[in-house]
Amino acid sequence: MSPSAGGLVVFLLSVQVIQSQDGWRVIYYPTYVCAAKGSTVDISSFYTHPPRIRSSDIKDRFWFTKEKDGEPVDLRTDSEYSDRVTYGCYSNSKDCYLTITDVRESDSAEYKFRFMTEKMGGKYTGSPGVTLSVTGLQVQVRRLNSTWLELTCHSSCVLSDRPKYVWYKNEEIIKTGSSLPVSSASTDRYSCYLRGSCGHGSPAVYGPQRPSVSVSPSAEMLEGDSVTLTCSTDANPAANYTWYKAHRTSDPHLLSKEPHLVFSSIQSSDSGRYFCTAENQLGRKTSDFISIDVKYGPQRPSVKASPSAEMLEGGSVTLTCSADANPAASYTWYKEHGDSPRASGQIFTITDFTAEHSGNYYCEAQNEMGRSNSTFRLITSSVIQSQDGWRLNYYQTEVCAAKGSRVYMDCDITYPPGIRYYDMKDIFWSTKEKDGEPVDLRTDSEYSGRVAYDCFIKSCSLTITDVRESDSAEYKFTFMTNSPRKKYTGSPGVTLSVTGLQVQVRRLNSTWLELTCHSSCVLSRRPEYDWYKNEENIKTGSSLPVSSGSTDRYSCYLRRSWNQRSPAVYGPQRPSVSVSPSAEMLEGDSVTLTCSTDANPAASYTWYKEHEDSPRASGQIFTITDFTAEHSGNYYCEAQNEMGRSNSTLRLIPSSEKGGSTWSTTTTVFASISAVFLLIIILAVLYIR
Repeated sequence: MSPSAGGLVVFLLSVQVIQSQDGWRVIYYPTYVCAAKGSTVDISSFYTHPPRIRSSDIKDRFWFTKEKDGEPVDLRTDSEYSDRVTYGCYSNSKDCYLTITDVRESDSAEYKFRFMTEKMGGKYTGSPGVTLSVTGLQVQVRRLNSTWLELTCHSSCVLSDRPKYVWYKNEEIIKTGSSLPVSSASTDRYSCYLRGSCGHGSPAVYGPQRPSVSVSPSAEMLEGDSVTLTCSTDANPAANYTWYKAHRTSDPHLLSKEPHLVFSSIQSSDSGRYFCTAENQLGRKTSDFISIDVKYGPQRPSVKASPSAEMLEGGSVTLTCSADANPAASYTWYKEHGDSPRASGQIFTITDFTAEHSGNYYCEAQNEMGRSNSTFRLITSSVIQSQDGWRLNYYQTEVCAAKGSRVYMDCDITYPPGIRYYDMKDIFWSTKEKDGEPVDLRTDSEYSGRVAYDCFIKSCSLTITDVRESDSAEYKFTFMTNSPRKKYTGSPGVTLSVTGLQVQVRRLNSTWLELTCHSSCVLSRRPEYDWYKNEENIKTGSSLPVSSGSTDRYSCYLRRSWNQRSPAVYGPQRPSVSVSPSAEMLEGDSVTLTCSTDANPAASYTWYKEHEDSPRASGQIFTITDFTAEHSGNYYCEAQNEMGRSNSTLRLIPSSEKGGSTWSTTTTVFASISAVFLLIIILAVLYIR
């Protein structure tokens, strides 16, 4: 073995004897070498030849790994080994060696020794040769506890020489040994080297740097655009990424565990502040916030009137228009059937109200992205007033309530000066009439035990508990006195709309959905919702992000009102498939497959045949008419809704030919052939006898 300066010499003592029957042989030692990248490797061999060959007959000796046109290629002529290989044989000896310096991973190969003589057929190659595996060093990270990590210097094969390692922190030597304990909060870079081979260390391991965030496209984002956020950092081992959306009133929402957060069709609700985290075994870092500002045209504006009751002449009313828009909308006010605007600005005030001001008003909200009009808002005068001083004022003329909730309606009554409070002999609320007279709600069996009246001086109220959708109606107040007027009913009254809760499903991206608690009208009181997953309370808020692959059931409730809940939404359960007729099919018949599953929202269905990519049909029922043998096979259906998808098990549709089965025909033919052969055998036996 030759000496090597400035490097690590790797060798393993083992012997491989390659011997032919006529005295040719090569002995290798070692036969397998594992070496670290950048080190020096020595391989030795000892060869023999038949007695008829003299040492002076040896004309060439060399090492090789490749062949060209069936002939070995001398390593000294291989450009990949230029200036890195040395070999020779000791004087008057059959001991030869190969030295490779600064070994590379590409040097991993099988090395063979060949010697050639002047004699005919006097050449020999020792095969198999010596296997060299060149490995780079790697640092493995293992967590010991919440505070400490253990770093270990590792190679992909067992180094042939017992290695000694040196550890570096930020390029400065700190320790010798195969492992190194470090703090899990360390921000330093660690690497290991083979001792005596400083130029060939492992890649450094280190925790993530502060991630950077980019957005594509970087231009203005419009609703419906495709937008991608990308999180990147420098870390080794490579970092894992997580995306979050920040919320002022709750913890951040986890959105994705990929470096890219993709919005295939970005919506206004996606506006907000986002950040990502990068984490590996050595640490975790959080990016700065990036703000997403989605531009969109105005949503349908809402109009509020103050006071909300019907107007008295000479009074003042203020209309306020509000619309969700980005950038902020400008507002213009119109009166129905009028071409010219009545006012501009979000607030429109009418002072010294007269009968001429009565009518339907609406506002238009506009920005550079678009425009939208509100529904009409009726402003009436005279409140509800007769000529002789009787008057009724409802505080609200429209009420929207969730099914199962409690509803309040209030009104003020006014009567002529000659009437005193104790002249009142009856007050009640009604929705129906009988023989032209209002029917007191307290006598209506549909409201039994659910209504209560209350009056104080000239203010009266109605309370309805556990409201039902059938309670949606116009409610009027009637008061009766001992005066000649007898009674007075305020008309029009208060319109009550009772709505159930529904969960709306919207896809955020390929991974996440957004569930929103929704009602068919705008609830009169600002609702607070609780979200339940499989009947367990998990969150409060108007919306809930969930994984698109979730198999759970989600519903929303009005807070503190357990009976005011939405139907649960959930992805399709495994569909079942039924076949009619269920018996084996004959050619020319008709067969109907029906797919069924439990899902909310209701599932759509697609039919497939096994081993085919294209669907055979869509819809819950799949009918095959004029059945042929080609239709035979395994079929399955896929059920899908906004929450997910599920496939049925395979359903086999067998066939038979008309007029009898193939099995019967085959059996008959086989029996006939067997009978013929049996007859031949009997005749042959008789002939031999």
